[in-house]
Amino acid sequence: MLCNLNKQAHFQNLKRQILEASKAILYVNFIEEVRQTHPGMGLRTIYERFHPENIGRDAFIHLGVDHGYALNEVIKSTRTTFSTKSNRYKNLASGRRFTDVNQIWSSDLTYFGLPNGTFLYIVFIMDVYSRRIIGYSAADNMRAENNIQALQMALATRGTANYQEQLVHHSDRGSQYISDNYTEILEKYGILISMCTEIYENSHIERVNGIIKNDNYFYLPTY
Repeated sequence: MLCNLNKQAHFQNLKRQILEASKAILYVNFIEEVRQTHPGMGLRTIYERFHPENIGRDAFIHLGVDHGYALNEVIKSTRTTFSTKSNRYKNLASGRRFTDVNQIWSSDLTYFGLPNGTFLYIVFIMDVYSRRIIGYSAADNMRAENNIQALQMALATRGTANYQEQLVHHSDRGSQYISDNYTEILEKYGILISMCTEIYENSHIERVNGIIKNDNYFYLPTY
């Protein structure tokens, strides 16, 4: 009897080890996916940006460091401003009061873990006033064309030829939103481009992302 208990405990422990190893592979693959698009994004930022499930922040960072994903320390210089495309776009949403639809759209990219261990990357565009998801795209990668597909869906949903700078498109500074193809579409439709400098400045769409990852469903208003 004691032998059987020891054998059972051994296999249960082995099963736990295999499960933990599988989770580690999943998280490491996710870090690699993010780094392909954002090579300069630190492990802490990745965790706070995407909120991977079933792992704490410190454990996530420790796992990333162990697998060689710690960023090398950058030596600071006296230069404080850099001429990059993202610096053109300020946060136009902060402190503004919106009273109707088509005044501010908020967009973000999140991920959803599938049972086979892979990730589905989902782009949402939401009208902040109505809380309606007006555009979306899902893919197995984070390339800019997926964001463009979501944007084209949003434009088709609302059907306005030109917003004459009365509509603000708000997002983070991800490379997908800074891409020439994406920003050219916004400018073509007379949409103002707004980008946040901190994660919490895009909180409207972040709440939708939390629902998708944690509850697996969401409510779509009809207006």
